[in-house]
Amino acid sequence: MTESRVEVRRTPGDVGIRVVGRATASVGPELRALLAAASAQGVRSIVFDLGQCTYMDSTFIGILSMAAVDARNTPTR
Repeated sequence: MTESRVEVRRTPGDVGIRVVGRATASVGPELRALLAAASAQGVRSIVFDLGQCTYMDSTFIGILSMAAVDARNTPTR
C-alpha cells in the first residue's frame, strides 16, 4: 500500500498543502479544521499541490469544492 500524507507549509498570510498518495475522508476533519483556521487567521492564499496525489474520494473533492466556494465569497483585501 502506498504511503499517504498531507503536508502543510505555513508562511505569514499563506498556506501550502501538498497531498501525497490517496486523499480520502480520513483527512477530511483535519483539513476542514485547517481551512477554517486559515480563514479566521486572515490567510491570503491557500495553494494545493496535487501533483503526487494518486486518488481522491468524494469527501476530499467536496472539501476542495467548499474551499473554492469560500474563497470566491471572501472579499479581497
